[in-house]
Amino acid sequence: MVNEDEAEALSGWLGCEPTARSLSESLDTGVLRTMGGEGAEAFIDGENVRVPALRVDAVDTTAAGDCFVGVLASALDRGLSLDAAMRRAAKAAAIACSRPGSQSSIPCSDEPDSWT
Repeated sequence: MVNEDEAEALSGWLGCEPTARSLSESLDTGVLRTMGGEGAEAFIDGENVRVPALRVDAVDTTAAGDCFVGVLASALDRGLSLDAAMRRAAKAAAIACSRPGSQSSIPCSDEPDSWT
């Protein structure tokens, strides 16, 4: 899992593009790249998944990445597909961005289910 800046640095060291697919192929492992307001992409076991960021009136983006990662891990652990887990994580991160603070902005577990 890398964010945009980490993907850029890693791709420079590896001599590849900063995309999830290119990093995955260079590292011979699955890669998920968060891209802020552009969403997230993953290339894992030959599966290429891209989800858009949900548009919100951002109040504070401090916890968005951590929220995304935590919700993604939880969703995968519960057996959701990579695509469904990434979509759930994107909703949770959008909710977090719409609130001030870090811990206080993280949504409760049922909020991404009812948020549109």
